[in-house]
Amino acid sequence: MRRARLTTAKTILPTMSTALLKVQTAQFNVLVYNDAGSGAKQDLSTWKPALDEGWYYLGPTANNGNAQGRPGIIIQPAGKERVTAPIVDWEQVWNDGGSGKSSDYALWRGLVAPEDRDNFVVLGGFFTRSHAKPTVDDSMNMRAVRKDIVIQVAAGSEIWTDRGTGAREDGAIWGISTDGFFQAVGTGAFVPVLGYDKAPTEVYALNKDKLTAA
Repeated sequence: MRRARLTTAKTILPTMSTALLKVQTAQFNVLVYNDAGSGAKQDLSTWKPALDEGWYYLGPTANNGNAQGRPGIIIQPAGKERVTAPIVDWEQVWNDGGSGKSSDYALWRGLVAPEDRDNFVVLGGFFTRSHAKPTVDDSMNMRAVRKDIVIQVAAGSEIWTDRGTGAREDGAIWGISTDGFFQAVGTGAFVPVLGYDKAPTEVYALNKDKLTAA
């Protein structure tokens, strides 16, 4: 798989000796799920990267429509420190219960093990064509990262809502913005929320001072 290196002036990265994560940009071109049949006014598709061994990602990207996914960040520990953690469970944010559709749809937030929750953060969310939690295969190689490697940033634009589905609850997906956060490197992930026009407040990107380009 061919990946573009981080080369823009905004993402000049430190040397390997001070970095905790290696990063690359990669095309997220493996379809995870789309919302075909949901009845939503907007179309949604979510994508993940094809990864070489030892590489991870921080959450799928989200597109309106079924065009191939946008680029995102993939990561690899730069040394022997434990800087990533697996997602071991999922908390449902929204589902389309009450819509009457033949397929089911849901939004999820990943959880790390209880002993990791003070030290690691999950940056991205997940969308499924089911009310069941994402499977191991669905979310394989998605990781949380240590809190000292992230910067709190701001919500971007509202990418998708379930308007039109007829579901009892309202759900939406938001992008992550690094505008004005000069130490931040965006990951391409999205954040799921309950409700419309309710931007998430806990939104994170990577701290470029902790990264090195692979």
